[in-house]
Amino acid sequence: MRKMKTQRRPTFVIGVLGTSCAASPASRTQPGRGCLQTGSAMVTTMLLVRLLLLSSGLLCGVSSTSTSRSAASRFGIGVYTDTPGAPPLEQQLDAALDLVGPGGWVTLFLCAWRTHTTSCMNRTTTQDPASSAMLRAAYARNLNVVARIGNPWAVRDHADDSTGGRHRLSYTALAAAYGKVVASLPSPPDGFAPLHVQVGNELNACNEWQCSGPSSTSMSSAQMAAEVAGFVGDVAAAIAPLRNGTHPNWPAGRLLLAHAPIANWDTSPCQCGTQKPLGGGRSGLEFVRDMLAIDPQLYSPSVVDFLSSHSYPYSGEPFGTGRATRGLTYYRNESALVGRPGFPVVLTETGWRRHAAADTAASESERLEGYDELQLEALPSNEKTPPKPAPTDAADQANWTVLAYEHLWLNDPQVTAVCPFLLAGKFWEASGWPWMVGGERLPVFNATRALRIQREEERW
Repeated sequence: MRKMKTQRRPTFVIGVLGTSCAASPASRTQPGRGCLQTGSAMVTTMLLVRLLLLSSGLLCGVSSTSTSRSAASRFGIGVYTDTPGAPPLEQQLDAALDLVGPGGWVTLFLCAWRTHTTSCMNRTTTQDPASSAMLRAAYARNLNVVARIGNPWAVRDHADDSTGGRHRLSYTALAAAYGKVVASLPSPPDGFAPLHVQVGNELNACNEWQCSGPSSTSMSSAQMAAEVAGFVGDVAAAIAPLRNGTHPNWPAGRLLLAHAPIANWDTSPCQCGTQKPLGGGRSGLEFVRDMLAIDPQLYSPSVVDFLSSHSYPYSGEPFGTGRATRGLTYYRNESALVGRPGFPVVLTETGWRRHAAADTAASESERLEGYDELQLEALPSNEKTPPKPAPTDAADQANWTVLAYEHLWLNDPQVTAVCPFLLAGKFWEASGWPWMVGGERLPVFNATRALRIQREEERW
């Protein structure tokens, strides 16, 4: 196990609006430290007063959550209602609007799977009224949407012929159902960004692309990649009329499509029945290469419009370290690999979680969140697992997130929107991901909101 280097903790004091200026102005550009304001104490005080007036709706008669339409921004957040104890959608969307502002973004998980035996999506599904209602609720709050469409519990069992072999590479019947469901969704009102759609999520994870056979059998990495390539290709073909304007309900350019994101850490092959990963670990880019070997045009402009990426800081390391930067900019490696440098990207998951020194990333999804492929080959085969994340407290999470916005996400023309994981959800609280817990807005929420308001002020 690699010994973690002791990191100097940045000074970060949360004030009324979640802002801070305990460090010198120069520290603003020094990774690992962070003063969220610049200039003299007088300038800082004036800005705090302006932000307070803005948040109260007393400056120019405009509230930070005004429902007037504004240009799309890059600030976003993941809103999920699929796990036990998740706050109601309306409550989450109200908080999301206050966080990202009008014209900001939310990732919504639509048509999520229900149980092991029932699912919103199958080969006969034609619409999901609950998903349409979720979109309308977001539009009513002037929020742009990335729609993450769920999948059946075991997608490969819904192949055109699920008896095995190469027949599992064809999913035209299930894809046609996806086409009907997406076509039934309400389109964004005039002035909104196009509806961004992804179907499925991290399909190189054993718990996402599940093998339902007996535990004595397994699914190889090559077979898994071939099946996923067949699935996303068929789904893209079914949704193509909604992108190119040949569907009566969707004018050209009002719906943009991405394939399901591929986690940057791949642990296939997978044991059937248990969904246990059997692989020693490899970069998610290798899984994408395997998919491209099946269909070299899988990410071409005629197939998809943007890249949905889960570019987490590798091993949760502090902003400004080499490993964190490589993880946060992983989408650049993805877009280069698929032959589209500069490919528009939405970071549908990213960010840091709060955790203690003794904490371990036990679940596969948390192991998948960030390993550095540049160090992969140097490890013995029996040690190819991500190192434990460095300890991270609430101040770190807030500070590093703001620095990532300031120095990476808001400055990169490739980035359309950033939707960190996640706004709220009791299921995820123990692992430290939510930005709100029990209705309380944590420092990362307040600091990001303050940065968003500050940037809006600067544009005025």
